[in-house]
Amino acid sequence: MIQEVIDHSPCTELELYRGYVRLLSGKPTRIVSWAAIVVSWVMQATRPIHIEELAVAIALTPDVSSMTEIHQAMPLSLEKDIKDHLSGLLVIENRLVRVTSLLVRGALVEDRVIGDRLETDSSITLRCLHYLEVVLGSMQNEMWRNCVTYTPSEYNGRNSPEPVLEFLNYACRFWPVHFLQVGQPD
Repeated sequence: MIQEVIDHSPCTELELYRGYVRLLSGKPTRIVSWAAIVVSWVMQATRPIHIEELAVAIALTPDVSSMTEIHQAMPLSLEKDIKDHLSGLLVIENRLVRVTSLLVRGALVEDRVIGDRLETDSSITLRCLHYLEVVLGSMQNEMWRNCVTYTPSEYNGRNSPEPVLEFLNYACRFWPVHFLQVGQPD
């Protein structure tokens, strides 16, 4: 019995991650689509992405048109969702989300179910710009002052009074980097 389990266990680290990806691919379509967006942001992020930023990033869809809609689309417990559906592939350390190994990238990209749903630098650029359009377009004078003086929770060590603004620093600084990674813009 034990020997059978050992014989059927993955022999390499890559095989282990392929097994995790196969398990993920077999989940309901909405979870697979959500997972593809999450891992896309983690893999494509220009710098390590904080869990609070990721919560906003995955809430960005073309149909959100206000900060309230972004806030409502944000997951209630992204950390728990990642542990439930992406453990073995992603890890959260010090509020930063990262892939567990470089081999995870290969296992995700080669999987037809997940790989075909991964975001590109082009789509990430568009999401960042859409976010900036929504957030900066909805600013009144007082809100603009709050935005200019806003310190993300990663720096102030407290929960954010404006969780939607957690992504502002990333979107402002790194949309051009994603844009420059695009071979032929859409």
